[in-house]
Amino acid sequence: MEKFMLSFRMPAEAMAFMQHLTPEQIEASIGQWQGWIMALASTGNFVSTEQLQPSGRVLTGPEAIVTDGPFMEVKEVLGGYIIVTATDLDQASEFAKGCPILPIGGSVEIRPLVELNLPV
Repeated sequence: MEKFMLSFRMPAEAMAFMQHLTPEQIEASIGQWQGWIMALASTGNFVSTEQLQPSGRVLTGPEAIVTDGPFMEVKEVLGGYIIVTATDLDQASEFAKGCPILPIGGSVEIRPLVELNLPV
C-alpha cells in the first residue's frame, strides 16, 4: 500500500462565505466531514488529518525572507489535508470522490507521498 495526501482547496470567495454560516450549518458541515473520514477509517485506509489555520508565514529566497500570510491575491485557500493508504492513484481518487468539499465548489488534490528514510 502506498500513502497519498489529499489536499483540500477552496476558492477564496467561497471561504469568505463559509465564515458567515450559522452554528447549525457549521455543525452539519462538521458532521459531513466526520462521516467521510469515519468511512475511510472503517476501511483501514485512513492515516491522519489536520485542518489548517487561515494564517501563517512564507519564507522565500536565499535570505529566507519571512512574509505573513495568507495573501489577498490568492485565488484558492488550502484548508487542510488527509493522509490515506491506497493501492494506487486510482483508488486514492475514488476515496477523494466522497469529500464534502466537492459539492460546495472546492477541489481535492491527490499526491503520492515518498517515504524518506532519514537517520534521526
